[in-house]
Amino acid sequence: MSSFIYLIIIPALAPVFMILFFVYSKDRLEREPFRKVAKVFLMSALFTFAVVPFERLAGLLVYTNYRAASLMDFEFAENFWGVAFVEELYKCLILLIFIWGDECFNFRYDGIVYAVTASLGFAALENVLYVMSIGPSVALGRALFSIPGHASFGVFMGFFFARAKHRKNQGNVLVMLFDLLSALASATLAHAIYDFLLSDSIQGGGLGLLFFLYVFVMDVIAWMLIYNDFETDRRL
Repeated sequence: MSSFIYLIIIPALAPVFMILFFVYSKDRLEREPFRKVAKVFLMSALFTFAVVPFERLAGLLVYTNYRAASLMDFEFAENFWGVAFVEELYKCLILLIFIWGDECFNFRYDGIVYAVTASLGFAALENVLYVMSIGPSVALGRALFSIPGHASFGVFMGFFFARAKHRKNQGNVLVMLFDLLSALASATLAHAIYDFLLSDSIQGGGLGLLFFLYVFVMDVIAWMLIYNDFETDRRL
């Protein structure tokens, strides 16, 4: 049991909780209740297994119905619809079910806190499964890229999710719906590009450096959004 903890659980979960603590600690005006953050994290992790059949179905639909012009075209469509859209829609639904109508969701930065929490709940279980199946050797790479990647997707979603709640409070339904779609679309597109840059057509085509450049730019943008929202945080 002790070796399982040291070789699997700690390498898989340490980066998740480090990023989550960083994002949570920036919530200075009215910090979210720990029990609420924990609930979102656990619900996101608990229902991760439910995403798998929908990913397979979406991937099958792309494979059987999408007329790709090239391998690169097909791989992007597969990553967009078969992986990124399904996973980010799942995270968005977690937020809508457990957070959208909650009285705790009352400041702008709260959107980033809860969206990152939902993303990292999903990433936590995914990371444990990867480390268990492949071994601790993958933990470092996932700690540097995959886990921060999921956190960044959550930042993009949370940025727009909070603005959608603000528009709801104003009674502006059309802009609220636009912001909700932007929350889903921005996270999905960022996720799809991330996965696509790891595909065979990119990595095998000598374009592997694009992935590292993209991750750097994406993480910088995510940090800028975090900084903007905790520095200018206000009630929704």
